[in-house]
Amino acid sequence: MRTPLVAAVAALALAGAAKPASTPAPALLLADRAPLVVRGVHFRSSERVRLSVAGVRRAAITATAAGTFVARLGQVRDDACTNPLLVVAVGSAGSHAVLKLPQPECPPA
Repeated sequence: MRTPLVAAVAALALAGAAKPASTPAPALLLADRAPLVVRGVHFRSSERVRLSVAGVRRAAITATAAGTFVARLGQVRDDACTNPLLVVAVGSAGSHAVLKLPQPECPPA
């Protein structure tokens, strides 16, 4: 009777150890579209982050100790009906995130 109890406790201990805590991937969230404002989350603490919109460098910002930031990227003219607008963030410590802005309703072609 004691052997099954020991085996059950050992199995539970191994199951808990098998799932290491994972850190969420860096991400960009749309805060406002006009003017364009994005929020970065899950970047490295105090990481320097470069932001590009449609391939053009728009800003460089330093993440907080918690790995977050808010970047105001100004007015962006886009042709979202034919080409979705991408915001790319690349951090100095290797963090990387891409935000594909939602497309507005477009008139029929």
